[in-house]
Amino acid sequence: MPHSPSGATKRCDGQPPRVWSVQGIMSFHHPTLAGNLSGPLAAAVLALALLSPASGETLRCAGLQVSVVAEDPTLANRICRVAATALDRLSQCGLRQTSRFDIRVSRALPSAFDGCFGVYHCADNSVEILDPAALARAAEATGNFAQLPTDVLFDSLIVHEISHVLTYQSGLSNPRTSAEIEYIAYAMQMEALPASARDLLRRAHAIQRPVTVTSLNDVILAFAPEVFAVKAWTHFTTPGNGCSFVQRVLDGTVPFPSTFR
Repeated sequence: MPHSPSGATKRCDGQPPRVWSVQGIMSFHHPTLAGNLSGPLAAAVLALALLSPASGETLRCAGLQVSVVAEDPTLANRICRVAATALDRLSQCGLRQTSRFDIRVSRALPSAFDGCFGVYHCADNSVEILDPAALARAAEATGNFAQLPTDVLFDSLIVHEISHVLTYQSGLSNPRTSAEIEYIAYAMQMEALPASARDLLRRAHAIQRPVTVTSLNDVILAFAPEVFAVKAWTHFTTPGNGCSFVQRVLDGTVPFPSTFR
């Protein structure tokens, strides 16, 4: 389902917005409703954006600097297992965790993030994701990633959002475009999928090689997130790219097209 630019992204250090965020189907990196608002009103709007119906017990993942808040203990333990694998895999690309973060499972995301499956709140260093039942409904409603089994999509969503956390913690806190941060998240999400699930998406979207950085832009991200995901993974797995390219993105040396800037 096509989505359009939703507003300005506010930097976590409180500086003025510098990059357009896109109503992505998976996440916002630095979510806010503040846009061009300022002062107390902006603070109030941001506070409302961070409210959620997430509830349940808090589980500290053994051996990890990660906590999970979920109503279902079995689901919480599963998230811990997925997080452990994701953190190890992401570290191989130089994406390293520097501080603890939380993962909250919600029946619904705040209305500011309508159409999203998950969101990374950089202001309080937490991830918020839909529970599996809500995720299945959202996927069906949007048509994005709906062909994937819900459990597979859920696990990959965790990887996607943890990628955002580590991208921010690795120093990319002031991205010039949404595409550069979503490139990392979608490439890692696709890489984490079982081959059979990944092939479902690849068959649905015939991607012409080579994939150029120019084609990895905010327009494709906004209107065709599945296409962006397949393009990102295809580019990532092209010889000469991979983790070395991710490092260049983190260093800010890749000229992603600033379509909505």
